[in-house]
Amino acid sequence: MITRRATEILVVACITGTVFVARPAVAELNAEPPPAEVDSQPPAADRLLPEVILALENRHSVYAKLRHEIRIFGLTLFGSGTYVEQRAGPHPLLRLELRTQLGDETSTLLHVCDGRFLWVYQHLLGEESLTRIDVVEVQRALQQAGRMTETVDPVTLPGFGGLPQLLRGLHRNFDFAPAEPAELAGTTLWRARGRWKPAMLARLVPDQKEAALAGEDVDLSELGEHLPDQVHLFVGRDDLFPYRIEYHRIEPQRGSATILVSLQFMEVNLDIPVDTARFLYSPGDLAPSDGTDDFLRRLGISR
Repeated sequence: MITRRATEILVVACITGTVFVARPAVAELNAEPPPAEVDSQPPAADRLLPEVILALENRHSVYAKLRHEIRIFGLTLFGSGTYVEQRAGPHPLLRLELRTQLGDETSTLLHVCDGRFLWVYQHLLGEESLTRIDVVEVQRALQQAGRMTETVDPVTLPGFGGLPQLLRGLHRNFDFAPAEPAELAGTTLWRARGRWKPAMLARLVPDQKEAALAGEDVDLSELGEHLPDQVHLFVGRDDLFPYRIEYHRIEPQRGSATILVSLQFMEVNLDIPVDTARFLYSPGDLAPSDGTDDFLRRLGISR
């Protein structure tokens, strides 16, 4: 039986980057570099994520359709949606909508940031919920607490970060090897493979903490079943847009790896005019709960 909590984990996983889930590997991407000659070089390994994030944050707008496929707890789910972002004022505007098929039902997850509030609407298993977070108040509380640092800055605030926030999480938690050519839907991209940073791996496998911190091999089978061994990031060679993100898990008993989560952006349009009405949200008859204090408490801050 699908519980509400398990469903929430599934539909949020692809967006937040804080939970990872699993699905079988597919042959959509070539494992080996394509035969064509590559006439440009990717950024250095330690610069790839920062340059991808910077390129995104310098965009006036991003509009894309997206598709995700996930599997966890014996469940396989498929979903699709849209991602719209505009950076025309002091705070980026964001609309992210995901629809996921759950048996005979369709769940909906909607994030809308209008520059002042982040609205989080969920429709799961026939139940609706709506949370409103005051991003300006969150920013003010962080400033007063002296927490506007690289770890917690405006870009990582709810509704501020969007896709760059997900990539910052990858940059914070994974070390990436030099990118290599790969092919997606007939287009040659750069693929970068990341593995857990020692400090993060030590937290995930505490019984092997010393080995992890020393950079030695650890038994990754001790990772929770929903956690990956590595992440693969596919970015455009010309625009550095992250067209696909995959979380992988090696299965020693099968001698192969599976893709844990796949999140793919399609029909991507960059720097096009966007109707600002997309970033307006009306709660209608559904009364929102205030999630501002709860968010700050998770950061260890009270106001």
